[in-house]
Formats: sequence, structure tokens, C-alpha cells
Amino acid sequence: MPRLFIDDYSASNIVSKLPTLDNYYTETNVRKMLFSQDGIYQINNNHISRLMPVDIPTIKLDGFTVDNSYFKEQDVISQVPFNASYAEIVEMHFCVDKKSCVHLVVEGKYENDDIVLTKKSTTCTNENSHNRYNRFTPCSVYFTSLENLDNELISKEVNLLLTII
Repeated sequence: MPRLFIDDYSASNIVSKLPTLDNYYTETNVRKMLFSQDGIYQINNNHISRLMPVDIPTIKLDGFTVDNSYFKEQDVISQVPFNASYAEIVEMHFCVDKKSCVHLVVEGKYENDDIVLTKKSTTCTNENSHNRYNRFTPCSVYFTSLENLDNELISKEVNLLLTII
């Protein structure tokens, strides 16, 4: 699925906008990852797969960068490298309505172990943490769509979300 990055937009800029985006929040996905010198691995339930990057040149498009690169999954038959670093990458999805095919995705990590991550939602176990954005540090912001990115309806939805951020 292509990703549409906003040129010259730092992920840290969206921190103050996250509560405003809450009306458009749809879901949180959590990717459990292992990083090592031998590669990148993803953990899904009890299954570990190695992610092989497939790089495709980016395309510049009116203040945006389109990235069609993706990862190809490969089953891990032997063991995972011993010196791997573990990380939970959180993807928060926002869209104009539930049927929208355009998603604004904010990727990042939580800064504290008091956060319990599940597939569909984010729950805070710390009594002082009442919202999903507390202690969340974004590292990437982009749009995704199943449709062609130069479609007029897609452009309207992207523009609506851009006015908020």
C-alpha cells in the first residue's frame, strides 16, 4: 500500500494536534518487532517472520513524497539472532469517516511500560494516563490509501485531514 509523506513536516509537529484528531480516530495497530544486524523480524502471535525490504524509488508530487516500498515476509525456520532489540511500533489510524479509504497514520512508540497495547485499542494502566496520546512519541506521519493517490476524492480527504494537522 503506497504511503504519502508530507514534505517538510516533522512528526513532532503532530503531538499537539492529536487531541484535535481524536474525532477521526479509528484504530491502533501494534507491530512487535525485533531489530538485529541480521535483519528485521516481526512477531505475530506465536509466529516470527523476517521482513525483507523491497525498495521502490520515491515519487515527488506537489509537496508530498509517495513511497511504494514494502516489506516481503519470509518465514523464520531457524532461530532469531541473539542480539536483537525489541520494539513495539504503534500505528494510530485516523480517517474522515469509517468507510474512508484514506488513512492518516501516525507511527510512534510509548515512553513507559505502564501502557498496555492491544490490536484494536490502547489502554493505559497508569491512573494518571487517561488518553491514548499520553507519553506517545510519534516518529512518522503519512497517509495511506487503497485507491490511486491522484483521485479527486482522495485529494479532498487528504486536504481535510491536512487542515487539522
